[in-house]
Amino acid sequence: MRVLGVWFHVLRSIRINNLILLGLGQFFTWYFLIGTPQTIRELLDSDIITLILSTALVAAGGYLINDYHDVKIDLINKPEEVIIGNKITKKTALVFYWIFTSMGIALVSLASLRLVAVNILASVLLWFYSTNFKRHPYFGNLIVSFLGSLSIMMLPLHYGWNYPIVFWYAGLTFSMMMFREIIKDLQDIEGDEKEGYRTIPIAYGLPYTKTVLTIIGALIILQLMAFGIYLENLSIWIIFGLISATILYSMITLPRADTKKEFGRLSFISKLVFAAGIISIIFLG
Repeated sequence: MRVLGVWFHVLRSIRINNLILLGLGQFFTWYFLIGTPQTIRELLDSDIITLILSTALVAAGGYLINDYHDVKIDLINKPEEVIIGNKITKKTALVFYWIFTSMGIALVSLASLRLVAVNILASVLLWFYSTNFKRHPYFGNLIVSFLGSLSIMMLPLHYGWNYPIVFWYAGLTFSMMMFREIIKDLQDIEGDEKEGYRTIPIAYGLPYTKTVLTIIGALIILQLMAFGIYLENLSIWIIFGLISATILYSMITLPRADTKKEFGRLSFISKLVFAAGIISIIFLG
């Protein structure tokens, strides 16, 4: 029972919901934008399952090492959600980090040696993100956003570069993740400041941060409009319109937001926007 308890809390730490979204983004990109398999055998022979699982394992390791270094901050920002040091030991978390990361790198070698380099790069960036980069304005946000778009760019790297639509989606992923990550910085100001972090809102203040978010939100809407015009697809226009309206709502309410609860609501909305962006891939094919 104790072993099951450890696994349960490890699974809570690695953000299963986020890993599912990550995997769906890769699967939908491959299925609808790169090539639709006609049989189960084609699906199993495509390497996509290997790519998704390896990416999820590396990301799971990233979540663990991030929480490992964030225990003090999380005790301030979200004490009820702290698992490492509470439900499982820091040593256990570190062991699982190395297991997940090593398995992610080893597994992707079955598909491509080039992708081994990608997963090693992602693992190194996640390590330094958790130990250093996220302490500085923009660095952490850019790294997480880059890794999100890299999870999409792995596909043309493996299957070929003749899919320009994938590049657009990777760019949209970057913008959406940047938007969400900066909102999360607003939500976590209290703990970050006490630990000496210099995130964007701490380094430059709330008005500056809200202006940056407004610019990124406008950029996302422009990306959606431009691609909607390019595709001339009614279904895409509808879903992109809903996503744009949601982002616009966030931009309108952002100037009045000042509390952790209000920033938490905006963070939840940004996650819905990201999920809707993934679902939109179904209509791009």
